[in-house]
Amino acid sequence: MSYCNSCGELLDLDEARSFAGELYCESCFEDQFNYCSDCDTVISREYTSYDDDGNPYCDECYNNRFDEECPENPSVDDADRNLVIQLARNWLFNGKNKLPISINAGDEYLPLIREQVGLVENPIYLYGLIDRDEYEILVSEDVKPQVESFISEYLPDIKIETVAGTRRMGLSLNLRQNHYGLIIKLIKEELTCAELPVTSHLES
Repeated sequence: MSYCNSCGELLDLDEARSFAGELYCESCFEDQFNYCSDCDTVISREYTSYDDDGNPYCDECYNNRFDEECPENPSVDDADRNLVIQLARNWLFNGKNKLPISINAGDEYLPLIREQVGLVENPIYLYGLIDRDEYEILVSEDVKPQVESFISEYLPDIKIETVAGTRRMGLSLNLRQNHYGLIIKLIKEELTCAELPVTSHLES
């Protein structure tokens, strides 16, 4: 038996909603989470930004859409400070401007994926999706050929749809949980390498 992570109600698994590996009843999920109006990722209401019409956005999409001014004295935690130092050292010693992929940091799996991918020359924005019947990957048109080529070889039953923007990819919870290694392989070897072919197949 499974229970709602918020109210403790006994759940029907066919109707349960999921976020970051936790299950919620419909009511608690709707009370605590939103879908980003641009990328469709699930976001906690606590970390949701809204436009003047009340439409919800994740931080990445809100900043891209409204281009907010940077604060004069932004707070920087130790992890971010270490990342800046790592980036600076990489640039000095390698002469290449490598960066980490961007992620929706509210997801428990994406920071692990970003860590394993490491610094790359062509970062993408990676975010989490809930499991849906309609699709399991949302991807922007510019990288869709590489994703379709890779997925057709390794996970041919996965459904892919297109999302607005550039260098963006959303992954269902199933993919983030159960195909961690393949996702890292896809990002490192297909989507973030220096030269991006129109189509490519990886060797098994």
